Amino acid sequence: MAKAQNKHGKWYSHIFIRRSVSVRHIYKDGDVQQINSNEQLPKLLYKYLSVADIEHLTRLHDIIENHHIYFPKYDNLNDPLEGAAIDIHNGGYAGYSMYAASDVEDPFIAPYKESYRILSLAKSPINPQLWAHYGGNYTGICLCFSTEGCFSSAQKMNYFDQKPIRDVGEEADDDDKKIDALVHEGLLMKQSGWSYEEEWRVLQKESSEFFCFDPKDLVGVIVGHKMPREIQTIIKGWIPPKVKRMKIWPGVRSFKMKLTDIDYEKDESGCDGSEVPEIANFEEYLLSK
Repeated sequence: MAKAQNKHGKWYSHIFIRRSVSVRHIYKDGDVQQINSNEQLPKLLYKYLSVADIEHLTRLHDIIENHHIYFPKYDNLNDPLEGAAIDIHNGGYAGYSMYAASDVEDPFIAPYKESYRILSLAKSPINPQLWAHYGGNYTGICLCFSTEGCFSSAQKMNYFDQKPIRDVGEEADDDDKKIDALVHEGLLMKQSGWSYEEEWRVLQKESSEFFCFDPKDLVGVIVGHKMPREIQTIIKGWIPPKVKRMKIWPGVRSFKMKLTDIDYEKDESGCDGSEVPEIANFEEYLLSK
């Protein structure tokens, strides 16, 4: 029984009669949103974080102090279908049909996915769902990054309703680059149910588990209005002087999210008759020197 080895050094005990991958993309109208989007990279991107316990608080301090963020692989993210948007038909080896019938990861494709690190970022700092899901239900924090420097390689996620089809041919050719290209594309695609996140991603082939950024890339910090004051005090002591400091408040009557200075507090009743001193153009404020 022969063994086959791919470029990542993974060995599989299969009778390996490999079929090269030749791909023709087939999309039905409406299958994929923004797949060829020309949307420009936003001037700012955002990272929501929880500070629910000492472990998360320590991680935040590490990010601010050491200028790096955890850079996970696809199987460390919260979507169990991460990287599965494109079904790469890589048949031709004994056992392929077994993996396909069992509806599990193709062990030949998995190492290509494993080669990538993924940093997930958001387009908006005032997304109520993201504050609820990733910002500790408004007890957490949102880091604001300029995309002029290290974050300039971020790419927009594409969302789809029906899984895109790939018609795989059998041309004898070196398919390594083709598979990698499909994996890269697949890591920038998710089901439309995730579209509320308006996600942008940095994808890199890195061995380091941290994405490093320049200190000047961090231009702002937004805390949730439910963050305990003692935690706010600790975090404010970590924030560099030139980094803008804000707080987010949900406006129940206006039905909008409002950003204020970090030190703004409502009275205990939350209703003293005064307007919330909102920072109206937060992007301009964040980018101002």
